[in-house]
Amino acid sequence: MQFNLAGTTAKIIKLGTGADTMINVTGNTSVGTVGVVFHRIGYSPFDLFTYRVVSATYDPTTKTAINLICDNGRGGTVACFAPGSSSLQAPLVYVGHSIPTTTGSWINTVRFSNFRLYAMIDFQRGFKKTDTNYEQVCQVFAGCLENIHPEQYDPVQVAHAQNGGGQLQDFYIRSANFAKLREVALTFDAPPRTVRYLGANALAITVSARNLHTWTHYTGLDPENSVNTEGGMSRNFGTDQTEYPQLASILIGVRLGY
Repeated sequence: MQFNLAGTTAKIIKLGTGADTMINVTGNTSVGTVGVVFHRIGYSPFDLFTYRVVSATYDPTTKTAINLICDNGRGGTVACFAPGSSSLQAPLVYVGHSIPTTTGSWINTVRFSNFRLYAMIDFQRGFKKTDTNYEQVCQVFAGCLENIHPEQYDPVQVAHAQNGGGQLQDFYIRSANFAKLREVALTFDAPPRTVRYLGANALAITVSARNLHTWTHYTGLDPENSVNTEGGMSRNFGTDQTEYPQLASILIGVRLGY
């Protein structure tokens, strides 16, 4: 039996050569746009920052969430939008890491007679991810239940769903902690008498299955997903959108040794 555990910690001391304190990593042109992944002095690389709505009021006449109040980043609150406009005046506040701070695995191999049974569970913790598929359904296509029956939901949740500009994303940033039954494999090691008929020194036949189950509270398709950008290289670790989950697979292998 093997147990592996690793932890990661990082802190940005300086950015560039000027007085920059915050850089949007996701390719948007300025701080304060939709992207939530940033480099910021005093925090870890690729941390998540967004506008955090702490309260709102539901207006049954217009069926909209109004009077949005946001976290001001200093222990108090501020109106999310400037009076009479759709411009956000609240600051971006830290909401978590996009890169896991703890990773590990638990590996077991059991032998009985000519058979070996191998099993591996791995896990990642200490990070969050934006369930952008859910966010797009609500904010872009107005197709989630918060849009259809807003009177049945928390006004803060409704405020996010009705934010067509996609600036409010805190509700869709979820814990991505997970553990996966990554692989189970059964191997048969043929006895020497059988191997000699083949003129070999060893024969092993393995049947293995991978990505069999995921334990997580994450609401998206897969907590390991990241949006694919720039020819397959993603800078946006904190966003899950339009990606297939890790597929379950079954493999059969035959190994001959001479």
